[in-house]
Amino acid sequence: MTEHEKPEQGTPDAVEIPKPVTENAPSPENGLEQAVEKASGDSSEKAVASSKAPAEARTRRPAKKRKRKKAKSGGKTAPKGPSLSPEKLLEVALESLRRARVDLARRAGANRIPGTIKEEALELTLRIPKTQAGIKEAALSMAREWRESLEKQVLESGLLVPGRAYVFSEEGFKGDYAKPMDARQVLVGYGLEGRPRYADLVSYAIEQKHEGIEDLLAGKEAVVSFFEKGSAVTDGVKPAFEPESLPYVLVGQAMVGLFTTQDGHRKAALTLQVLKRDRGEEGFQLLLHPVASVDLDDLPEGGVRKILRAFQGNLNHLAKTLAGKKVAGTEFDLEEEVLSELRGLVRRLSHNAKNLGRRTGHARDRSEEGRRPTQLAFPEAKTARDHHLYMDPKEGSVVVIGRGKRVHVFSPDARHITSMVLNQSQVKERVKAGRWRPAEPEERGSFREALAQHESSAASEGPSNPTEDQAQKTE
Repeated sequence: MTEHEKPEQGTPDAVEIPKPVTENAPSPENGLEQAVEKASGDSSEKAVASSKAPAEARTRRPAKKRKRKKAKSGGKTAPKGPSLSPEKLLEVALESLRRARVDLARRAGANRIPGTIKEEALELTLRIPKTQAGIKEAALSMAREWRESLEKQVLESGLLVPGRAYVFSEEGFKGDYAKPMDARQVLVGYGLEGRPRYADLVSYAIEQKHEGIEDLLAGKEAVVSFFEKGSAVTDGVKPAFEPESLPYVLVGQAMVGLFTTQDGHRKAALTLQVLKRDRGEEGFQLLLHPVASVDLDDLPEGGVRKILRAFQGNLNHLAKTLAGKKVAGTEFDLEEEVLSELRGLVRRLSHNAKNLGRRTGHARDRSEEGRRPTQLAFPEAKTARDHHLYMDPKEGSVVVIGRGKRVHVFSPDARHITSMVLNQSQVKERVKAGRWRPAEPEERGSFREALAQHESSAASEGPSNPTEDQAQKTE
């Protein structure tokens, strides 16, 4: 990273991009769950009956002596019950609570509030369930309450809350419409009532006929992006509201995705906004402000978060450069300057995702190879039901949905072309995009006749199916 890319110190208004954590820290919810569980103790132990009914005692056979299981090392038996004293358990619980509070403060942006770091202690009231069954719900409730309280402090301090968009009707970064409801949603504009409008990035890309939609449906990351000037995004609120009079003015934004979260369970889209904050005689600040349903902490550290931290340094440098032009009397278009920086940011995100795909693609293919053997293509095609047969109008091929996420592609005369692994959502996206359509009755009948002829000829001539790698080379 060059010298001008280093973020300036002492700029509390900028949303802090989370830095890597050196230890395997759990999520705030998991940390709170562990803390509450340790504080409550295990109250779910079952009491042993002290006596039995006389009749039962007369008919019961003598109990067999059980052999104690020996430990793997040294032949010692494993200790039963907790090995820590109550004082030590409470110490561990308090440390978990402290770490969860620090993590939530960073996610809410409260760590940028002056004076919060100097707090020596935090007073709180704990509601500890008596049974282990209520621990998880209690942790989730506590994390939610803490998060709401911290975000309220951030708003009262006049700072930006990470992930939230400005709501004109609420006069701030607050309210039910301030954050996308789904991880794949991006901010596409505002309505006359002053509320943000969100859209699913995949559906939006299909509607706009984005050139990267095929790669997006194939599971590649950061291949779809859209750029908008701030004046175009907020144009829908005029004349009821005046976007240019806000403390933070939207200069431009990029909508980009999708990105896989660290847990690997979700795909997320980001709306990366650049906001301008007037500083009077000192000029102005340009601040990177992400709007998203997921926290940046949930994204991989090695790629997205690292690149976003460096980009704030680029914005600091751009603000100084433009301030110099203004003093020299040189004209410039702030929105175009910012959009140029955002395009460079998206290129870096896409390049990073592409490199990551190259490094992991081969290993992933090898691990999935056992789940998509080509020898199952014909058996699964033969037993496929009507609603599992699709047509690819562009390629003129037949698509068979098999078991275990396997998808097989055939020519109309039942020649196997290739096989792949796609989940149900990816199949639905292809159908929604018009790439695939359900096969008509006559198309299904013709294909099944070709399969029967191929089976009879293969029985007499022997197997002659090309391997999957050979089929992919010929495509």
